[in-house]
Amino acid sequence: MQTPPKFEPVELEQIHANIGKLMAETAKLNAEAGKFARERTLYPMMVLAGFIGAIGATTGAALTILLKF
Repeated sequence: MQTPPKFEPVELEQIHANIGKLMAETAKLNAEAGKFARERTLYPMMVLAGFIGAIGATTGAALTILLKF
């Protein structure tokens, strides 16, 4: 059986620093993924709101033209 490698204190500090850096990058990526998930759920609502606005504008313009006669 192999003996576990022994690290110098400086090497251990570097390893811990790299672990902290990777954890921060992971948290940042998870935050971006959450943002994309929220955008993915809100996008259909924005499209629907645009369609409703377009239908309302068209209906308003048609009523304005029809009521002038």
